[in-house]
Amino acid sequence: FYMQSVRNLPLAAMEDSLLIPLLRVGHSILRRIEQPPKVIFTPTKPREIPEPYICIAVQASTPAKSWLNPDGWECVVDYLKKLGYRVLCLDRHRKCWNYGLTIEMPRDVEDMSGDYTLSERINQLAYADFFIGISSGLSWLAWAVDIPVILISGITARWHEFDTPYRINNPLVCH
Repeated sequence: FYMQSVRNLPLAAMEDSLLIPLLRVGHSILRRIEQPPKVIFTPTKPREIPEPYICIAVQASTPAKSWLNPDGWECVVDYLKKLGYRVLCLDRHRKCWNYGLTIEMPRDVEDMSGDYTLSERINQLAYADFFIGISSGLSWLAWAVDIPVILISGITARWHEFDTPYRINNPLVCH
């Protein structure tokens, strides 16, 4: 079905998804004008964690999106905890294996892995002071919940994901 759909598109509609912002990919395929999201997700429950906390996610659909610094996440978690934050890891799995690599949640985080509903994840994110993640769906959800997102990205160009002033990207070493 996909190949038939692509064959029927005019050449201009078949933009390479790696060369345009992800916000434009759907618009390009559907031939619609790009518009910003109209809905900001809001929590459905009151805050459950009284202390200040940060949410992180270290896994994505491919390890190429991951931050593979062997001590990076542990250093970030240690620093945040010294500042007095609780650090919640929202990855779906404690550990995942992909393309011969193991991506594991950092030590000393609070394990919030599991099959949470979208509404439950929104509730977890909405009260966080900020979110730190990679180019993944949880980063996009945190952005849609309207909390600050620190995006660590080594595989995509600066303009590929949503706009955040807190983007970490070094094309000299990561690409």
